[in-house]
Amino acid sequence: MTSFGYRPPTSDRKLKAMIGRSTNRRVDSSIEHVTKGGIPLNPAALKVAREILESREFESNPAALIEAVKSDPGLFIHVAKNMKSLVEEVRDGVDPLAQLASIEEKKLVKLFGVHDRDASAHRLRDATPAQILRVQHSVISSRAAEALGPKVNISADLAFSGALLRQVGHSMLAWNYPDIYARALLHQRSKGANLDQELQKLVGMTPAQVAMRVAAEWSLSPELRWAVAVDPQRMPPHHLVAKGVEGEGKLSLRDVCDLSELFAKANDPAHYPDAPEKWSEAESTIAETVGIYLPDLVAAPIQKSLLSLAQITQQELHTPFFKPPAQPVVLSDAQRAALDGNPYIRRCPLEAKLQFEEVYRHLLTDGISVDAIRVLVDSIIPKLGFVAGCLYIFKPESGVLKPTLRVGDLPLSSYPTLRENESNPVAESLHSSVLLKSPFSPFNNMQGAHLYCSLMSEKHRGVLHLEVAPDKAENPEHQAALLFNLIRQCLVDCLGRQA
Repeated sequence: MTSFGYRPPTSDRKLKAMIGRSTNRRVDSSIEHVTKGGIPLNPAALKVAREILESREFESNPAALIEAVKSDPGLFIHVAKNMKSLVEEVRDGVDPLAQLASIEEKKLVKLFGVHDRDASAHRLRDATPAQILRVQHSVISSRAAEALGPKVNISADLAFSGALLRQVGHSMLAWNYPDIYARALLHQRSKGANLDQELQKLVGMTPAQVAMRVAAEWSLSPELRWAVAVDPQRMPPHHLVAKGVEGEGKLSLRDVCDLSELFAKANDPAHYPDAPEKWSEAESTIAETVGIYLPDLVAAPIQKSLLSLAQITQQELHTPFFKPPAQPVVLSDAQRAALDGNPYIRRCPLEAKLQFEEVYRHLLTDGISVDAIRVLVDSIIPKLGFVAGCLYIFKPESGVLKPTLRVGDLPLSSYPTLRENESNPVAESLHSSVLLKSPFSPFNNMQGAHLYCSLMSEKHRGVLHLEVAPDKAENPEHQAALLFNLIRQCLVDCLGRQA
């Protein structure tokens, strides 16, 4: 199958050079590590695929199975990775979705009969915010390409595959080097660093190198290999649409992938602040020339996949174009009393009050309010302008402060256990009721606006440490101290009455 406008390199040698084995053994070893670890499947999507086969629906409606595979990036990668062992002929390369419909049933039963633990070393339910972000980008970009492709004479399935495979390098690095990937993502968000360059510096390879390697090892078709190949001289994606408008040629598969990636980035303004403006420029041209408004066209499948992701990970997703309808917050008398009892709530802005109502809606009368803490940490705290931090709980029997709850992209393992009397602003805050401020990180001396304070609770002894986002730290109107204390008291409420 050849997409309209596809122009492969004139020499196969050039393509092989782009996707062949590196001369750097460290890079080869690292890529082998990430491909072996893989990325996790969504068990719900895998279950749907099995049910389609068991009900014999596949015989009359193979599209149902293809749609189940499309609903989860991990399941698609599982199919793409194993397809070359299932087809009889791979001389022309593998096109996973196109060939899925022609595989005999017994091979499909084996393909989808795996346990999600066998397909990957990782579990989706354990995803960190950085890992969830990669799933989000994969879902949005692949569905956008699927919708845009047919409008420029490219197969919807081919466009979907190309866009998702463009994300596989990021996904594999995020899942198999979680600490490093989260740190690179934090540098991108807080310092404006280039994510690919940060990963090259920290782990020695880029996501594109990983994607090109797996595309070769999985014997993917030349079109799909060329779609994931990197060309730094390419036209910026928000200018690509004009190429067809001005008569310079139709959009290629790689063009569609570039545009769909831009759309995914526009749904992640925290890490790509200039993407919404660039996407708006491309979107208006798409609407005029192709006649579609992409967000509306792809909303249903994207929301379905993201809802399933949110249910499994129990974390809120931030996608500006696909926000679920707001639900009125109803608090019980006990929850309302706890909210009103937070002395800082009366002084905070109205928007913050509404956000904390959502936290207290999950508050339990007894025990630890896990759901309330999850909403607070994964949603509210970042919205209030804090990019990282950790809740330390004091263990009197050992005299140490143990990192218990992380805020932001960095995993909990990034925060060290501290001794009670250690010379560190976190440890020094344990026995103080004063909010401490520091222009440096307590662990690596990097610049940043850091706040520390004890929980000031007899039942729950510990210290909260939060880092203010750089743009908020420079904004005199950002009430960092007030919001910090509001969060601190909310955490004490969420920890419950039991010590």
